[in-house]
Amino acid sequence: MINIILFFFSRFRLIVSFRVIFFILFFCSNIFSQDILVEWKNKSNSDINTDNPTLEIKRILKSENIERKLDEVCNSYYDDENESFSEEQANKILDIILSTIGASKRFVLKACKNTSNAFATTKNGIRYIIYDKEFMEEINSNTNYWFNMWVLAHEVGHHINGHVLAPDLSIEDRRWEELEADKFAGFVLAKLGATLSQASLPLDKLNHPEEDNLKSRYPSKYKRLDAVKQGFNNAIGVPTFYKKTVFNSAEEYFYSGYEKSIYKDYYGAISDYTKAIELNPNYAMAYYNRGVIKNELKDYERSIKDYDSAIELNPNYSMAYYNRGLIKDNLGDQSGALDDYTKAIEIYPEDPIAFYNRGIIYKNKEQYYKAISDYTDAIQLNPNYAEAYLNRGTVKNILKNYNGAIEDYNKSINLNPNIIAFNNRGISKNNNKDYNAAILDYNKAIKMDSSYADAYANRGISKFYLKNKDGACEDWNKAIEFGFDNAKQWIVDQCN
Repeated sequence: MINIILFFFSRFRLIVSFRVIFFILFFCSNIFSQDILVEWKNKSNSDINTDNPTLEIKRILKSENIERKLDEVCNSYYDDENESFSEEQANKILDIILSTIGASKRFVLKACKNTSNAFATTKNGIRYIIYDKEFMEEINSNTNYWFNMWVLAHEVGHHINGHVLAPDLSIEDRRWEELEADKFAGFVLAKLGATLSQASLPLDKLNHPEEDNLKSRYPSKYKRLDAVKQGFNNAIGVPTFYKKTVFNSAEEYFYSGYEKSIYKDYYGAISDYTKAIELNPNYAMAYYNRGVIKNELKDYERSIKDYDSAIELNPNYSMAYYNRGLIKDNLGDQSGALDDYTKAIEIYPEDPIAFYNRGIIYKNKEQYYKAISDYTDAIQLNPNYAEAYLNRGTVKNILKNYNGAIEDYNKSINLNPNIIAFNNRGISKNNNKDYNAAILDYNKAIKMDSSYADAYANRGISKFYLKNKDGACEDWNKAIEFGFDNAKQWIVDQCN
């Protein structure tokens, strides 16, 4: 089995919204100081403005993380609302196979267009059966029934037999797994009423060598036929493929909790994960997933305890460190969060989000060059990480590297045009005394959101420096209208 199990059912990303606005220092000459300060707001999960997707990094909802990992298996999904064949129908077909051995589902069933039939796989410790809907629909309509049932039973057999299905598995082990799955398929088809000929016929249509080939991952045809025959003959006696054990029962509760989580039955999911843990106290992934659900329910202390247990059982559980760090961060324990993010990075240094979040903490601790380093690592791992460019640009602006900040904002805007990036780029241009260019960026931000108070306030400042006092006062009045109260004093000092 996989030593390090990462379950992406819940993977949060810390949200930072750069509400960057100018604070104005007045001198006797009534001229604004060029030493413009920057205000940051580090938003927690609880105060995300979900009506404005530009302020979010899209890994807030747990269900989205499942889909994100499945994208590595399936590039295109069916829209269940527009398809006649439902997931419920697919599960009924699956239940027919599982009923032959008295088992419950211990994997995730998912429809995918990029396969011609069905296949078993594992991702981050979670087992999947990926299937094509047309393939399943043929079973439902008795078209190619025995062939399709054989294929599906074969793939289910991989999971029932606990096969790892790892890409680096040796050829010898891969062949053995194929023979065990063939044997299971023969058993299932016999139980469902097929003849031995019907149970063996699918092998004539599948790709495998006629004779033993040391370079092939598949056994020879005669060995596979013999495995099917063995399974078929076993069906007349006591099932030999599935023994109800404590471990199997724990897995069944785990996957039951998993499905309830998908459909947001959080209390039901917690109950199932708890039963899985009671049956198998060493089930690190069950602790982890239960911690995810408790976090969703804002039960942060108990969530952290579950992550603690997962880490105690699996010290290399990078996602447990990451999620625990995120909760600590949101609770204000930035030092604890920093330690957890750092540990997650040590274990799995290929995750751009961990670098990104640690960069936020370094920024908050005013360790700006470390923040830039982490944002840079995040960008190297994900060159399309618009938010990392945005954050790095803002740190550069703090360090008065305005040209570098503008370059990063340009990148962020090219990847994801949004009001914050336009507003922040306007700030750096203003700091470079390129007031007209700054105004153009504020205009773009206002065009995207006509109630964006910060952009009105900042545009007013640039207009003031261009000696357009009336325009400045008009913008500050707009900023006040949309809730930017700091501009009230500016009106008093400059517009009366």
